[in-house]
Amino acid sequence: MKNFIKALLGLVLFAGILYACSENSDEKETIKLKSDMTPSPVIDNATIGYMNNGTYVPISQALLVGYWKYKLNLPADTNFTNIHVIGGTSETGQLSYTVSGRSENGTVSVTSVLKPVGEPANAMYMMAGGTCSCETTACSWSGCDAQASGSSCYCTSCSGDCKKTSTVETNFARAFAYLKSIGVGK
Repeated sequence: MKNFIKALLGLVLFAGILYACSENSDEKETIKLKSDMTPSPVIDNATIGYMNNGTYVPISQALLVGYWKYKLNLPADTNFTNIHVIGGTSETGQLSYTVSGRSENGTVSVTSVLKPVGEPANAMYMMAGGTCSCETTACSWSGCDAQASGSSCYCTSCSGDCKKTSTVETNFARAFAYLKSIGVGK
């Protein structure tokens, strides 16, 4: 009987954790990925950049990470893994593109909104305004993930604390020129 009660309590605890992770009171419009979307949800070989006087200027992953650290006041030793471009549709049917990454230790998730340069099939995207980070010490592998749509920022729910930081950039050329001038991304 004791084993049955322990198993039942374990099941109830597990169900409670799953329920807590499915709730998100801060969410307004989420990005839902479609597996049948063209291009696919994770876009391979994408180039990210910004516009400078009508010219597309590609950036390196190191410069992107430097930008995230600079704009979101992240610690200098924050390293990101699995940075990727995602294409999807919002609940209203709008096409949406973002670049996302998670820190190596799993405590920081960052997403920046992208806009295709030309046709999305050419896999060239420019930074388009909103950047969102979600930081946690309690949800290291799931939850507290950053999602951005336009200038809105959301964090997926988490069973622990989840700190949201968001920013909207209006002049990427100036921001990236500054970062390059101080040696970021080299």
